[in-house]
Amino acid sequence: IRETIFEVVQDVVIRKISKNKSVVGVKGYNFTTNSLALPIVLLDGVFIQDYTQLLDLEANKIKSISVLRDQFVIGPQVFQGAILVESIDDQIDNYARFGVSDSHKIFKSLDKKKYFKQTYDLNAVNGGNKIPDDRYQLL
Repeated sequence: IRETIFEVVQDVVIRKISKNKSVVGVKGYNFTTNSLALPIVLLDGVFIQDYTQLLDLEANKIKSISVLRDQFVIGPQVFQGAILVESIDDQIDNYARFGVSDSHKIFKSLDKKKYFKQTYDLNAVNGGNKIPDDRYQLL
């Protein structure tokens, strides 16, 4: 999709870092705080870290490419824009070549908490008598 991004997609720049490595960038409105930040790239909702493998992907497997030019802050990391790539019927079967690990650690959910719930059942308190009112009235 390197040629497709270069010729068709607006506001996206491909920069070559070395002979075999490239990165993509998004032209923003005014990113004065962090101009060297890379965009977040999502392929079918999966975060892609290796841009070179993404650029070598076949264009006939891509359904749409969307570009967001806003600045995103996720945790301590700042992203300059977002590139959302959607494949046709999820034809991408091996995400490991894009720098995505196959196994993810999923944390166990917390046990359901047991909260105290106050009940005002008159039959349960003092054998059916009213709740005692120990307040004094000042005149």
